[in-house]
Amino acid sequence: MPRRRTRIPRWLGALLAPAEDPRGQVQQAPPSAGDLLADLRRSRAELAALREQLEATLARTSPSPLDSEGSSSPSPLDKTPLPEGEGGTLREGSGRLREQLRELAEQELELLHAEQRLGVSIEARRAEEVLERARRAALEAELHAD
Repeated sequence: MPRRRTRIPRWLGALLAPAEDPRGQVQQAPPSAGDLLADLRRSRAELAALREQLEATLARTSPSPLDSEGSSSPSPLDKTPLPEGEGGTLREGSGRLREQLRELAEQELELLHAEQRLGVSIEARRAEEVLERARRAALEAELHAD
């Protein structure tokens, strides 16, 4: 029986076209634990440097204790405007700086905890590897002794 060739509609042919092979794309290996630890340390150091800069800025813009004692008149900080585009006064700006400092300190602490957990995990993995090598060496020594 002769085979009859049927014509496939163009839209169906587009659906049946071969797909791209996703295996052809090079996938990066996940970063090693040591690389992650280095990144965590670098990020924490950057946060600490930024926090120190903000603390220095806050120290320059905060009122001294002498400015606030025994004065019923408004402080110059209450009237001094922040640079254009930031809005508010220096006192309001120092409140925002304090809030940013608090957030940076919290983030720095979170990074420190993550760094410690990762460090413990790396050490535990190294200990397991050493233990496994010792077990293999003991097994090989037993086999050679027999």
